[in-house]
Amino acid sequence: EEFARLGLRRLRFVFDDLAAMDPRDLREAYDDEDIDLWALAMAGASRPLRGRVLSAFPGGPSSELRRAVERIGPY
Repeated sequence: EEFARLGLRRLRFVFDDLAAMDPRDLREAYDDEDIDLWALAMAGASRPLRGRVLSAFPGGPSSELRRAVERIGPY
């Protein structure tokens, strides 16, 4: 019954959910240990979404993540 109420869409997380997240929530979701995973996700994301996510982080993590994305190259 709960699944029907929530709908299947809400049971999975997609990139559009990142765009709707508050910058504080993005910072809480990020962990330096996951930088390779975040970089891979950002390499395949649209420019607006990548900019939104990177702008949520203070200088250090943003710069590190940006460099990790650049190392991967265009996806």
